[in-house]
Amino acid sequence: MNAPRRPRGDFLPLVVDLDFTLLRTDSLWELFVALLFRKPLAALAALTALPAGRARFKAKIADLATIDPVVLPYRRELVDYLQSQKDSGRSLHLATAADRRVADAVAAHLGLFDTVEASEGSPNLKGPNKAERLVERFPAGFVYAGDHAADLKVWAKAHAVILAGVRPSLERQARALGKPIEARFDRRPAGFTVWRR
Repeated sequence: MNAPRRPRGDFLPLVVDLDFTLLRTDSLWELFVALLFRKPLAALAALTALPAGRARFKAKIADLATIDPVVLPYRRELVDYLQSQKDSGRSLHLATAADRRVADAVAAHLGLFDTVEASEGSPNLKGPNKAERLVERFPAGFVYAGDHAADLKVWAKAHAVILAGVRPSLERQARALGKPIEARFDRRPAGFTVWRR
């Protein structure tokens, strides 16, 4: 991980994605698998919400299952970095395509974020939808931490980039945007033990 220091007064708001960025897994599938083990018929019935879009599917799963944020596999190096930024007086924000209830539970558990932006049935807060929301929310600029090809749309609008566990090909695409790389966290996928838990 490399994280160049900047003067405190120069800190732009830091916006963080949830799935595979702050977490090393996807909260939707964490919920779905938990539901599948506890209420398999309800989990299978929830699949009928998929044709209405991922945001609706996420909402349906969140209606049927709850997530325990304590046991989620966080990217600890990123959490530590966020804590140091918060201690320095920087504002931190969670912005995710996950359902609002999941995002709020994670934010409440960590106690790091000033605000939460999340999907609430529709639209799915991902890619261009997230980029547009963040430009409106932070007109003076923001830094964004992400992990996915969909985040390229957000990084293109951000003033600087944080790479969290990205593949080499995506890192090359992100760097090609010409934005400063504020920090980079190595890729360490969740192993079998994490998924089993």
